[in-house]
Amino acid sequence: MTIRKKLENLGLATKLVTGFSIVILLTVALSVMSVVSLDKLTDGMDQLYKGDLIGVSLLRGVSTDVQILGRQTNRVVTTETLNKFPIALSK
Repeated sequence: MTIRKKLENLGLATKLVTGFSIVILLTVALSVMSVVSLDKLTDGMDQLYKGDLIGVSLLRGVSTDVQILGRQTNRVVTTETLNKFPIALSK
């Protein structure tokens, strides 16, 4: 007997149960694959944050520190210049 003949001999209820069972099995398989992929994506995001984004954050802090040092250097130079040339203050 061929597969077609076997399917023709099955009752309607059996055909419906078999069809819905296949759909449910495919849905469960797809769901499992999605959960596994999501877990891998989460691990990748954690690794990206721990490896790359913390370095970027530290660089931002360095940039802020350089700006602060520049302002402090300007204040020191300005103060020393005014102390050496007090005539500039009187004008």
